[in-house]
Amino acid sequence: GGVTHSTAYNYRANRLASEIAQKMGEDPVPYQKETNKIANVLSSQLWMNRKGWWAEYKDVMGHKLLHSDAAVWTIYHAIDSKAGDAFQFYQATRYLDTQIPHIPIRAVGLKDKGWATIATSNWMPYEWSINNVAQAEVMHTSLAYWESGRNNAAFKLFKSSILDGMYLGASPGNFGQISFYDAARGESYRDFADDIGIASRAIVQGLFGILPDALNNKVTIRPGFPDSWHFASLATPDISIDFKRNHQHDQYIIKQHFSKELDVTLHLHAYSDSILSANVNGKPATWKVDSASVGAPCVDLFCGNDSLLNVQITWKNIHFDKIHYPEKVATGDTLCIHLQQQIRKIYDPQGVLSQLHFNAHILFGKITGDIGFRTIFVQLSQGQMTWWQPVNIAVKQPFEVVPLKSIDGHMKFLIKNNQNVAVKGNLTINSNPDFLYNFALESNASSVVITAPDSIAQCGTNKLLLSTDKGIAYSIPLIDWNIKNKSGAIYQMINMDTIMNSKVTQIFRNRYLSPRSPFTTLQLPWQGMGEWCHPLDSTDIDDNGFRKTAIHNIFATPLGFSFRTSSDSSRKNIAFTSLWNNYPYQIKIPLNGTASHAYLLMAGSTNYMQSHFINGVVRILYTDGTCDSLQLINPESWCPIEQDYYTDGYAFQLKSPRPFRVYFKSGAVTRQLLKKTVKQLSYDINTSKKKNGGDYIESPASNVSNRRIDGGAGVILDVSLNKSKTLKTLKVETLANDVVIGLMGITLMR
Repeated sequence: GGVTHSTAYNYRANRLASEIAQKMGEDPVPYQKETNKIANVLSSQLWMNRKGWWAEYKDVMGHKLLHSDAAVWTIYHAIDSKAGDAFQFYQATRYLDTQIPHIPIRAVGLKDKGWATIATSNWMPYEWSINNVAQAEVMHTSLAYWESGRNNAAFKLFKSSILDGMYLGASPGNFGQISFYDAARGESYRDFADDIGIASRAIVQGLFGILPDALNNKVTIRPGFPDSWHFASLATPDISIDFKRNHQHDQYIIKQHFSKELDVTLHLHAYSDSILSANVNGKPATWKVDSASVGAPCVDLFCGNDSLLNVQITWKNIHFDKIHYPEKVATGDTLCIHLQQQIRKIYDPQGVLSQLHFNAHILFGKITGDIGFRTIFVQLSQGQMTWWQPVNIAVKQPFEVVPLKSIDGHMKFLIKNNQNVAVKGNLTINSNPDFLYNFALESNASSVVITAPDSIAQCGTNKLLLSTDKGIAYSIPLIDWNIKNKSGAIYQMINMDTIMNSKVTQIFRNRYLSPRSPFTTLQLPWQGMGEWCHPLDSTDIDDNGFRKTAIHNIFATPLGFSFRTSSDSSRKNIAFTSLWNNYPYQIKIPLNGTASHAYLLMAGSTNYMQSHFINGVVRILYTDGTCDSLQLINPESWCPIEQDYYTDGYAFQLKSPRPFRVYFKSGAVTRQLLKKTVKQLSYDINTSKKKNGGDYIESPASNVSNRRIDGGAGVILDVSLNKSKTLKTLKVETLANDVVIGLMGITLMR
């Protein structure tokens, strides 16, 4: 695939090669052309304007899809390689804030100030080096925050990692590789040097902001001190800095010991809105406002190239007013922000606002951007300072349904109004005219608990239709696998005999050889599972119990419906699809009549590189040309046949209720992982222990890689249908590379 972090590497290499060639008297044009081409690709193909960060990669084959959920290395390498602008850097670090799992760091005696470390990605299922808590990765991420001008966020993450490893770790004062908070390995590698170099860079280049550029005879110092610091010092063999703040007066003593004296520029976050005086070695210094700075007002002070520099700055006693605005809004809301500072320009790269207007102190517009965490930039002026101020907001759907855990088997939920206006309307469930709930909700308020009648609620996906008095309708799904369908429901098991093209046991016995990338790359092993550390990894899918349980070719479930399948082990029992040439990319099954629900028995493969990504889709078409569909997304609605998902609420989370699995070796149907079916992997490690605040605490590294299912398991999924329309066809199509998606049974609720 076209990968962001490797593309950023090459951008940096060609940019520097061009610069070096020019200084050597060589032709820089070829390198500059390559630099420009790479920059264009990063911007046009891998940067996602509406989201505000770089994708992890773009497929080189198949549908050439964009994998949007980036790992931390994607963000920090792009920023570290300067492969973008300040607006992109800020937006990308907001992705780290909001989409990368944060794990609280807590201990007896440690005040909770929000200390947290981060996982390297949100990818599932777990494999080594894919979703870990690695301290070198955390350090590099903190450096990216500093390089983006976000000093407070950078230091908080940096200090969190120092607390985690050096103070609370099993080896005090150590820069280790893996954190205690790593769910798979715990604190298992204490002697790796991964962390040393990047921790040094985080301190020298990040916290103290020392950025030598000897090729151009200069050094820039961008102190990354948190706002609360009033003194700091650092001495290296090349340069030393001593900083002190006394009320409105700052002093920097800088001594440089490079092989040649470099011109020093101090790039400072402004302490107040004006500078009264700035001197270097007793003489007035030249300085200018960095009006292009993003996130905070900044100034550049030019200090000269003396070996000893005594910099004195006196700030005016007028500081910056805190900017207030609603942090949560809904699509369709009007956003209005009143500012004390003067508004100069608005930059809305993510398209958050329409009907945008502003004057000197007021900004307003209508929220039309994508759902999620979004940023608008407002250029402000106060005193001598001009800068770009980010406005960070969470854009939500106008309504959301909050499911409630039921202990009595009834479907219960709340309706939440996320809009900044009151609204009235009514609610129906599954298009049933026998139930109509009228609601009147204030702004950002929730309804009372709503209980759906048992005769209307359905096992699996329910369609809730909210219609407002403004004539706007919202369709919201609610998944509840604890509901039992009403007695007397009529089910039809669809005959798929002529569609079946394989046995489910065959999935990892094949060799998936084409199409394959022609480029040098880490590829999924030919058996269709495994990874770079374990290329020979495989598992045996055993459906003996499933076949034996299928009495007279009918597999009964505890949910009240059954699936038609073959109990004869010599016969095919699945219709596989894949972008590999082993199977067709889609299958079609003819349907007829009407139904309110379709229950599907499916099985197939997925992997961490297809995480939070549409692996495939099930479409049920009606004779009028419309359709209902189910997107198969790992891990929300699609799971690997060979394992169950580990979840811990931090690095490993599911956004949807866990579906029912069908265990092939035993024939059991359950939403829980059956311990006796778990097959321990030979390369799992033992649980470690750690002393933390006087107590010994079991490391969480005991369950994450114990999720392998002996014999494999299918999954029961469903599609809620429009019972007033006539059915025509069901299609299963694979969209992602490197996966196999199979259908084993269809049962219609007539």
